Amino acid sequence: MAKRILAVDDNSVILEVYIQLLSAEGYEVSVAKDGSEALKVLETWQPDLVVLDIGMPNLSGWQLLEIMRSRVEWHDIPVIMVTALLEPPPVEKESYPEYNCYVTKKVTGNELVALVAQNLEDTVATPVESPPNTGQRACP
Repeated sequence: MAKRILAVDDNSVILEVYIQLLSAEGYEVSVAKDGSEALKVLETWQPDLVVLDIGMPNLSGWQLLEIMRSRVEWHDIPVIMVTALLEPPPVEKESYPEYNCYVTKKVTGNELVALVAQNLEDTVATPVESPPNTGQRACP
């Protein structure tokens, strides 16, 4: 059975790239254009991993992640945070919900596919390097 990936981004071109890249690797891909739509998808479709944009209208990636981590059925789903920002906003690390790794949108398609595979295999990996102010895992 194919692993399920939920890709969440407000940019339809990026979502199409995710669909093409991840489907070509044999993953079943569902997409949502913002956090509110992603919540609706999560209610009916259980992904094995979420690729989540941070800056989105209606419900940001951080807000969606906070909701996910508060719900038992979604708490352990690996999440790769993706952003156009060079680093997370400067806030205290305690205010960030737990995610598996963080990467900028400068990531190549091959790198993203590798990160998805790695995070599906090893969801309890030791942090390699932390983005500034988060204390959490950066994608290698």
